[in-house]
Amino acid sequence: MPFVAHVPDAMFKTDPIAAMRKYNLPPKFIFLPNQFWKHKNHDIVIEAVNKAVKQEPSLVVVFSGAPEDTRDRFYGPYLRSKIQFYELQKHIKILGLIPEEDVFALMRASICILQPSLYEGWSTVVEQAKSLGKPILLSDLEVHREQNPEKGQYFEPHDANKLAHLLITIMREGVPGPDQKAESAALSMVHERSVVFGKQFSQLVHETIDVFHKSVAPQCSKSELLI
Repeated sequence: MPFVAHVPDAMFKTDPIAAMRKYNLPPKFIFLPNQFWKHKNHDIVIEAVNKAVKQEPSLVVVFSGAPEDTRDRFYGPYLRSKIQFYELQKHIKILGLIPEEDVFALMRASICILQPSLYEGWSTVVEQAKSLGKPILLSDLEVHREQNPEKGQYFEPHDANKLAHLLITIMREGVPGPDQKAESAALSMVHERSVVFGKQFSQLVHETIDVFHKSVAPQCSKSELLI
């Protein structure tokens, strides 16, 4: 379902600077708000950061989300041990699960959002970046292309060198948020995008009812099926 991410008004009343201080973050950072699930592809980010810091030692990538994969209890420890092996503790910050208001505050404060997944349905992170007007680096998946974020830059999800190059560039050229002008422009489009989604969803429901009515329950009226 090509849903649109709604950002509650309350999220714009939180203080991004206070959230940064709360988690002891630097003025410039890249934000990856995903669970530590294998398909979220944190592994390639660690590899890319290890390459990138040799040219851009100020690089910091912040991870938030559940720090374990319940389907593989070894994966979380593996990622953390890899960060330690590469001595990237100053460059990769693991926050774990944090309140929603802090997630949005850090999204707004970041210079860029990162979405490196190996596969997705319809990515919430990408939709949130669109609704906030944030730049985003994202894996080159068909569904990510379909979501088509205006400020998106793509990389092959197994290409650590390409991602490292993008991290270096955005770290040097990116500007910390919040960007009120970009947020205002993005929010003005949320209603329009939501209306389009609503119409698509309504059409899908009615098409499904038509198919069901014709093939399964021809004796029922459409109004009865809706009830």
